[in-house]
Amino acid sequence: MKMSELNALLLIVLIMVGFPAIGIYGVRFGCKICAGFVPSIKETAIAIGLFCLAYIPLSIINSVPAIKTNWTAQLLLFVAGLSLSAFILGARLKPQDGCSIGFKKGILVSLVWSGFGIVVFAVGTAVFFGVFMLYGAMFSTPKPQGFQPAPQVQETPPLPSKKQQDFLRAAQEIIAEFPQLDVESPNKNQAAIDYVVRVRDGYIAKGYEIDVALRMAANDYAEALRQAQRTYVQPSFPPPLREPSPQQRERPNCNIQPVMTDAEMAACR
Repeated sequence: MKMSELNALLLIVLIMVGFPAIGIYGVRFGCKICAGFVPSIKETAIAIGLFCLAYIPLSIINSVPAIKTNWTAQLLLFVAGLSLSAFILGARLKPQDGCSIGFKKGILVSLVWSGFGIVVFAVGTAVFFGVFMLYGAMFSTPKPQGFQPAPQVQETPPLPSKKQQDFLRAAQEIIAEFPQLDVESPNKNQAAIDYVVRVRDGYIAKGYEIDVALRMAANDYAEALRQAQRTYVQPSFPPPLREPSPQQRERPNCNIQPVMTDAEMAACR
């Protein structure tokens, strides 16, 4: 039997045996003080049983939430319960050679019974918890030296939604095509990133999904990149012809050709 099951069993036994015993002893103690005699255990138990049966309607009324929070209703229920107890105890309890103790003495016996029950319940509760705490400390299994509690199981994070998956897939494909758009890269182009984000937000404002808007913004960035390359790349031209020397400019009959005769070469000397 486990420790928790043993504690529950002992608690049930204590409630079934302890409370009736406290009630019987309290009533007999009240009769001894207020009426001068001690009734038998049988008569006392019968009187307490009749009171419990008669108190059932009051318990049902007390279970109403509005009654539980109303102090006036609680006070009226206490007076009604005390009067009911005084009536039953006063009519049922009597000495062996006399009549019943009556309603007035029944009230005194009920008050002594109630006070006795409250005191015994408070003391018993303190003793009960003290004993069980000591019992648990004595019989609990000691932890070995260097004992480490098992780590708590971490909850599995929720899977991203389909929109988030589509957005992440689009971002990965765009970064693979344009590494300068990676915000975590040391070679990022912040101006290009700002441009793509601004264009993306514009498409989102028009009603496009975030992954579609991101792809459209990346297409616009690629088109802008191609336009910039066509605008700023220097065209290649053939090399300029070599200018004639000052001596050649002084000889107007000199005409340099790829193939020249001896006379034409002499004119250029």
